[in-house]
Amino acid sequence: MDQQPVPAPVPQATPNPEPKQTVPTPASTPVQPTDAKPVADEPVLAEMSESLFRNLGEQARVQAAKERAEYICSKFGIPPEKLELWKQRHQYIESVHIQGDLYIYRALKRSELYMLQEEQQKTGNTNPEVGQESLVMKAVLFPKLEEGQLKVMPAGITSTLSEAITLLSGYGADDLPVRL
Repeated sequence: MDQQPVPAPVPQATPNPEPKQTVPTPASTPVQPTDAKPVADEPVLAEMSESLFRNLGEQARVQAAKERAEYICSKFGIPPEKLELWKQRHQYIESVHIQGDLYIYRALKRSELYMLQEEQQKTGNTNPEVGQESLVMKAVLFPKLEEGQLKVMPAGITSTLSEAITLLSGYGADDLPVRL
C-alpha cells in the first residue's frame, strides 16, 4: 500500500486581540475647575496641626535629652544629681563631643559676658583667642579645665567650644531669617 503524504496543517490567521484600554494619568487628564471654596477653619486647622507636630517634636527632643543625660552620667561617671544641679543652677546646659572628648557647658548670662570683657580690657589684651579661652573656662562644666590647659589643646577645640557656648547663650537664631 502506498501511503500518501499527509499535508501539513495550514496556519490560520489569529484575530487581532482587542486593543488595550489605557487609564488616563493625572498629566493627561484635564483639570476641571471646581466651585469648592476654602473652608473658613482651614488656617486654624493648619495652625493646630503645626502646633501638634511642634509639640510631638518637643516631646521627642525631651526624651532624647533624658536618654543622652543618662548615657553621659553612666559612661563618664557623673552623678545624675550633679547634672540636675547644673540644670537647676544654669537652666541651659548642653554637651558636645569634640575629637572624641565630651564637654558639658552652660549658657552665659549677659552680665557674665560683660565681666569677661571688662577683665580683658583691664589687661589690655585684644587677642580674640584670649577672649575665647576666658569664655570657655567660665562656661565649661565638664571636664573641669585648669588654667593653661587650653593652651596645650588642639587650637580648634577652644574655638569650637566658644562658638557652641555663644550659640547656647542666645547669639544666633534658631531658624534662618524669613522675609515677610
